[in-house]
Amino acid sequence: MTNFEKIKEMSKEELVNFFYDILSCEDCFINVDNMCNHHNCKTSIKEWLEQEAEE
Repeated sequence: MTNFEKIKEMSKEELVNFFYDILSCEDCFINVDNMCNHHNCKTSIKEWLEQEAEE
């Protein structure tokens, strides 16, 4: 299994934890336009995952 395949099989909660573990707030893609709530990063990541994707 490749890393890509492993990531694709992650649950939403596993994916939230994965992003949380590898990103710092300065590097976080959720921090675009001050969207990230730095006091609760996991919630911000989960909310971002639940948003409709941009075309």
